[in-house]
Amino acid sequence: MNYRICLSFLFLFTVLFATIGCQKENNCIERPNPNCICTQEYNPVIGCNGKTYGNPCLAECVGVSYTYPMDCGTVAPNCIERPNPDCLCTMEYDPVCGCNGKTYSNACMAGCAGITSWTAGACN
Repeated sequence: MNYRICLSFLFLFTVLFATIGCQKENNCIERPNPNCICTQEYNPVIGCNGKTYGNPCLAECVGVSYTYPMDCGTVAPNCIERPNPDCLCTMEYDPVCGCNGKTYSNACMAGCAGITSWTAGACN
């Protein structure tokens, strides 16, 4: 009888700690780095906290893990332009098609024009 009780407690203990361990892995903890310096390159990423950051470096400065947004491949009907006049980009030619249907010379230029999403290559 004591053997079954001990075995039951062992099983319950194992399940409880396995569940707690999984929950800890899914938590997003911000660990800011106050000495972090980033470029203004626009290459948006989504942080584990659900916030969008202008590039991977900015997410890393806040101290969050991140992922790249999915490429939708279509022109978004609700595309909103929010230009940033202080934005600086290289002259690299790597065209992207903005969600507004306009071609930009690179992703940074699209980001500076305030375009929130784009696809690789020139617009058709």
